Formats: sequence, structure tokens, C-alpha cells
Amino acid sequence: MKTILNFFFALIATLSMPHISQANIVNVCGTDTITLQAGNYQYGTIQWQESYDLNTWTNIPNAQETTFKFFPSDTKYYRAKVTYSGCSPEYSDTSLVQLLPVADAGADMTVPGSTMSLTANTVNGAVGTWSILSGSNGSFSDIN
Repeated sequence: MKTILNFFFALIATLSMPHISQANIVNVCGTDTITLQAGNYQYGTIQWQESYDLNTWTNIPNAQETTFKFFPSDTKYYRAKVTYSGCSPEYSDTSLVQLLPVADAGADMTVPGSTMSLTANTVNGAVGTWSILSGSNGSFSDIN
């Protein structure tokens, strides 16, 4: 699956852009390629940036074109920074590229004829269910 995000710049005489405080959210699977595009770009230098917290931004190496294509390895925010000689930098809208959570219930176990409690990691915004992968006659009192 390929995901393309377009960012539009209003770069006319004064490099003016509206301030958007809420990020666009893009949920991706582990095999998705993301393409970020700065549309309607006319002047200046583009530098794509990433952040984990919307406060500390890091320049992405070799990402100075209007199109930035990458394979996400972590959930992060992205934006384009545009600079033009003698002007303050301007920033595109921010997008959150969010990877799906990974379930971790620990090592496989065999439980012959007994009762046990199962626990797993907790991920905000995600719901999982337990299932029996092999064997028979098992049951769950609370599948969630």
C-alpha cells in the first residue's frame, strides 16, 4: 500500500501560511511506503523534519526535495520547513505517521489441565483478544 500526503504552501510575496495545531493522522502497516509532497511550492529551500513529541524537530538527512519517500520504522510527526533568503522559516501542516501496535503476550506456553492467568502489553487505542493456537477444550473467562 502506498500513502501519499500533500502539503500545500502559499508562498507568494510574504511566505504566509496558516497555523495548524492538530496533526493529520496516517495509520500505516509495517509494509507501507509513505510519500510526503510539498504541493504549490515555488521558492526557497525545503528541509523535511521529524519529531516524536511536536517540540523537538530533527532535520531528515537527504530530504530536501519537494517529494520525500520513506519506509516508516517508528511512529513520528513530519513536516516540511521552507526557508528563503532574508525571511523567517515557514512550516507545512504536520502529519502523524502512526504504525499499528504490536501485541506481545510473551513466550508460548503449554498448560496441561490447569488454570492460569494471561497478561500482555497495553497499547493506547488498541484492543486485542486471546485465542487458542493449538489444542482443544480450552476457554477464556475474559477474552479481552
